[in-house]
Amino acid sequence: KGLEFDVVAVPDLSRSLLAGARPPLLLLGREQPPRVGMQLRRLGTAAVNLYEYTELLEESRERDSEEGLRLFHVAATRARRRLILSGVVKPEPGREVKASTPVIERLVEALGVARDADTEVAVPPPEPRPGLEASFAPSAIAVRANLPTPERAAELRALRREGGGARELGAGPPPLAERQPPVAPSRPLSYTAISAYEECGYRFYLERVLGVAGGSTARRLSPTGLQTTSAPPGDEVEGTPSAREERTARGAAVHALLEWSQANGWREPSEDLARRHATAAGLDGGRLDPADLLGPIRAWLGSPLHAERIAGAARVRAEVPILLGAGGTVLRGSIDLLVERDGAPPLVVDYKTDRLGGSTPAEHAARYSTQRAIYALAAAEALGTEEVEVAYVFLERPEEPVLTLLGPDERSAGRAELERAIDRIHSGEFPVARLDRRDWPLCNGCPALGNLCSGPEAS
Repeated sequence: KGLEFDVVAVPDLSRSLLAGARPPLLLLGREQPPRVGMQLRRLGTAAVNLYEYTELLEESRERDSEEGLRLFHVAATRARRRLILSGVVKPEPGREVKASTPVIERLVEALGVARDADTEVAVPPPEPRPGLEASFAPSAIAVRANLPTPERAAELRALRREGGGARELGAGPPPLAERQPPVAPSRPLSYTAISAYEECGYRFYLERVLGVAGGSTARRLSPTGLQTTSAPPGDEVEGTPSAREERTARGAAVHALLEWSQANGWREPSEDLARRHATAAGLDGGRLDPADLLGPIRAWLGSPLHAERIAGAARVRAEVPILLGAGGTVLRGSIDLLVERDGAPPLVVDYKTDRLGGSTPAEHAARYSTQRAIYALAAAEALGTEEVEVAYVFLERPEEPVLTLLGPDERSAGRAELERAIDRIHSGEFPVARLDRRDWPLCNGCPALGNLCSGPEAS
């Protein structure tokens, strides 16, 4: 408002004043009681206007047109010395001025401007305002027609090169621009993302920053190194995208059944319920053996940890959402089970459906140190406690939970490690995993495997 400039250019005045506007389905008049108009749209045939739709639509378009003209007036009155207006005019004038008629067409008709030649429009001197003893000279508006001619086309195709002067070797700017750091992920970080970054920053960058999906080709390890082969039909290779997706879906179904069990007094779910949760998670409920899902739950319900620490607890909550501020960002996640006990630190239980293979639960839990710190920090801040106990329960062997008690010192160390990882992500540091840490569970399915990274073969 009130801003003025020496030179103002207002382009694209050939644009319809109603460009981009689609007629609404319902229109209401501004009077009381309002008039009503509706449009019934039908597939494959013309729409039907009901009640006073046609009149109300015309009034709405007139208001939109007036607003467009008002905005043009505001733009055109901002210039102190020079005003440049541009637009494309039709070869012939329209038969009538409608609400959608562009500004440039209105100007050409109102000023009597020729549509195919350069002209000048004489402007008489303005009258001074009352009380102002002054006189003004007449002026003129220069009109330049830019016609589509072969000469104009030749000008557009012309290539002009400026001759570069002789330059001494080693002088001038470097031939390559300075390397810019990679962009950081735009999505909110989670503890899963932080863990993935710590395992391999390069894979994190490819999948979570660039959004590159893993290859569909199954890759296997052979005694002589890495070989890329296609899986035979019906032969699901461990670690292929389909196998990983099935494991993820199976884990989601088991977690949903555990949540149901907690909400229903730790009852064992039925086979029918297991099939329904399997289908909801994306598994084939018709082909699935319910025992595959109910076995881990049955083992958890019969475990010593459940009997001694969970069943008689004062307050037990499942799927507790958490938000934790760290490193200038907010981490999002959820706790599988939060147990509050009288006279004891709160207990965070995290169910794991990972396959242990030849490792022990304690060895497998070591890779979740960052996640453990996030759980402890979030629970301590929310509940105001000095200590938090975190239990990792691998449902393959729930009788061997991995319990860790974290006090202020452990939480401070965990926060510092967490913030260092977040800082590296935000600064664009995405290093590939060290050779001694590259193994098949980490590298399998990575979009860089076999192309940009040698994977476990190099180790």
